Amino acid sequence: MKKNLLSPKWNFLLYISSIILIIAILLIIVPITIDHLYLLGKTSTNPVLTNYSAPDVLIFWGSILSVTSTTLLALVAYKQNRNLSDINNRIMTQQVKPVVVCEYDTNWKNDSAVCRIFSQDGEHIINNGWSLQQPNLSNWCALKIRNIGLGPAININTFIHKLVHVQNLEKLSDISLTPIEQFYEKIKYENYSYMENGNIREDKWQIYPTFNLGISKESNSLCLVFFADRTIENMYNILEIIYQDAFGSEYKQFLYFSFIDGVPSFLPISQPI
Repeated sequence: MKKNLLSPKWNFLLYISSIILIIAILLIIVPITIDHLYLLGKTSTNPVLTNYSAPDVLIFWGSILSVTSTTLLALVAYKQNRNLSDINNRIMTQQVKPVVVCEYDTNWKNDSAVCRIFSQDGEHIINNGWSLQQPNLSNWCALKIRNIGLGPAININTFIHKLVHVQNLEKLSDISLTPIEQFYEKIKYENYSYMENGNIREDKWQIYPTFNLGISKESNSLCLVFFADRTIENMYNILEIIYQDAFGSEYKQFLYFSFIDGVPSFLPISQPI
């Protein structure tokens, strides 16, 4: 395959120059050439048969100006229609775009909540599944995922990952001690090695079945409550939330939460990407 030796910048300049040259030929050089031939026809010994008078000059250049102005008006109208179409598309997108936030819910016991208990067997976290029953454990982290946008959040999938490194931090325990800007751009995580039904799995761990969030107060939130029993070592987690809007556009957000010596903590959810 033949490589393009010009940079994108030079390709763009070449393209613009070609357009200007074509316009100059059509709107300036061609009319002047025709006009010159008419004048030449009156004085040449072998003239082109013409009858070139003052009205002809006005009609000829009037036609040129008419074509030029019509073309410019068409270009302006096209540009305006394109801008209006882009604005309309942005408005339509905003009208159906979900806005997913996450809050620490201290009142979860009075709400409908989904509970998951983390326990540990040696090096592996045990997948105990989720339950609507509230366990009698004191170490909990209640995260309410809520949609505050104008459109529903569809096909929401939540995955939990093991946080292994944060840029510029020597150890993960420094997260609570160090202000970190653009935290989610500096993280490195991996799949958990977890135990499920007696088998060790290392695939992407979906923490809760696929669900939707509407826009009404009754349907726009889901509270996930995570518990850590006495067998759990320190857990540094990244919750990955993937969802779609009504047009099928996909969004992804991250949320950090942890259990350190049994004490839960979390950071605000990331911006959608």
